[in-house]
Amino acid sequence: MSKPEVGILIRNSKAHKAFLQVEPWANLYRLEPSEELTVVIARSKTGPQFEVEEYEDTTILTLPYSEEFFVVKDGKRFHLSEYRTNVEGW
Repeated sequence: MSKPEVGILIRNSKAHKAFLQVEPWANLYRLEPSEELTVVIARSKTGPQFEVEEYEDTTILTLPYSEEFFVVKDGKRFHLSEYRTNVEGW
């Protein structure tokens, strides 16, 4: 049986670029205004667990008990190791 999954939609509602940081992996994604990403995590036996912290230009999404996650961008699904960042030099 496959693991149930939960998707968390992150949308940049600001008028300028913003960043999404996924911890504890330190993956970093730049989001342009109105751009969105979905972070898909596996549920634990007690249900999905995540924390969201929002700052001026950065949202930190912490997945404390997840072993892996996927990013869905433009309908395509990427494993955390396939799509670590879209920020040059990171």
